[in-house]
Amino acid sequence: MRRYVVKVGVVGGVFVFVAIAWLLRIPLKGLLHPQKPYNVIMISIDTLRADHLGLYRYSRNTSPNLDKFSQESIVFEQAIAQAPFTLPSLASTFTSEYPSAHGLMGTSSRLSSSKLTLAEVLKEHEYNTAAFVGEGELQRVFGIDQGFDRYIDEGGISIKENIPLAEEWLKQNKGSKLFLFLQGFDVHAPYQKPEPYDDMFDKDYYGLLADRAKYWLDYSIKNPKAILDNIKKIDGKPVLVQDDGIEVPLTQQDIDYIIAQYDGGIRYTDDLIQGFFDKLKQMGLYDNSIIIVLAGHGESLGDILKRAHPSTDNLNVVGHGQVYDEVVRVPLIIKYPDLAPKRVSSQVQLIDLFPTILDFLNIPQDRQVKANIQGKSMLPFLEGKQKGDIDPYAFGEGEGGALRFVRTPFWKLIVRGENMFELYRLRDDPGEMTSVFFGHPDIVEQFQEVLAKQYLENLEKKAKTP
Repeated sequence: MRRYVVKVGVVGGVFVFVAIAWLLRIPLKGLLHPQKPYNVIMISIDTLRADHLGLYRYSRNTSPNLDKFSQESIVFEQAIAQAPFTLPSLASTFTSEYPSAHGLMGTSSRLSSSKLTLAEVLKEHEYNTAAFVGEGELQRVFGIDQGFDRYIDEGGISIKENIPLAEEWLKQNKGSKLFLFLQGFDVHAPYQKPEPYDDMFDKDYYGLLADRAKYWLDYSIKNPKAILDNIKKIDGKPVLVQDDGIEVPLTQQDIDYIIAQYDGGIRYTDDLIQGFFDKLKQMGLYDNSIIIVLAGHGESLGDILKRAHPSTDNLNVVGHGQVYDEVVRVPLIIKYPDLAPKRVSSQVQLIDLFPTILDFLNIPQDRQVKANIQGKSMLPFLEGKQKGDIDPYAFGEGEGGALRFVRTPFWKLIVRGENMFELYRLRDDPGEMTSVFFGHPDIVEQFQEVLAKQYLENLEKKAKTP
């Protein structure tokens, strides 16, 4: 009898609790399932292409530490960035909006203060928020710092300089709920790194580019010796166009040397990140944190030389800015304590991180969040509650919107301006070597309609921004 009374009391108590919550309009989800006290640590490795990591089956040993980290994480095989440049891509990650929707297309614009960012939402839910990005492209002048209690955009571009600052902030705020964003440009050009990383993957190169006093592997306009922007595809071959106009042919050995230097930067960064992971473990923050490793974009490393499409003539051989998969298919690795490690072949987008993190933390999407974001939470799929692809279509933009693409796991349409198109069948041609635009008019028509509809939605969304 007593047991029965207790049951009735519990049921009655729950009924009263629900009734009060309804009257006060309190979200039941947040009350019945309290927020998980996980920290969120997001690490962005600028210019890192997915297929140059061991965990994505690269042949060189560039990432032994991230490979190990991936074994306790969720690895996304097809994570697509929304832009081939750092600033618009990470603005999309922070806002869950496509570039033409949030409007931060490049360094001539600024993110509107009316845009809602992940950091702002987490701050509203009592997270201490900080970003350590160094002197790269993510300067606060572009409005990208919205929602961060502390935003450090000075001190260098290496993650080596940013990690100690992040560690000190973590120590000072340990015990609070934390959101940390950490950025490093060590994989970005210039590709020269300290010993032993400088010749780790190519000790026997003695070619033209070995003269570092003359040829600096950078494409920064601040550096008069920079040459990467001057390596063009001319008649299907790599040519260094010198400042005096003289064209110096390069060999595949020269391109291989550039790739080896790039890979050395990955290994250098990989070791630095492992040191950071070790510090997180020492501070007791590793196991109770959601740790996300990603890149805002990748890098083209001579891939353009293998493409026959006329739109590739005179393009840069090395760098980013194009929307081929070596640039927009990026690494995405998430360690989430509540889910077992797995590999996900379903296509996702970086704009999906915002709503996914909220779901991870059991933070409900209120009306404002739902009205602002364009991404989808990946959690239902990861929990097995959703079938099919997370994102049947992925979108991205470059060159101020003049360069656009729409992608599925099987097809990809690239649009340049109004009258230049490329269509690739990714299942048979993952390197996007041969356009089949004229052979599949039905696919082209379908993708053009999908792309036009999405682009129009983005512009309408942008027009509503105060």
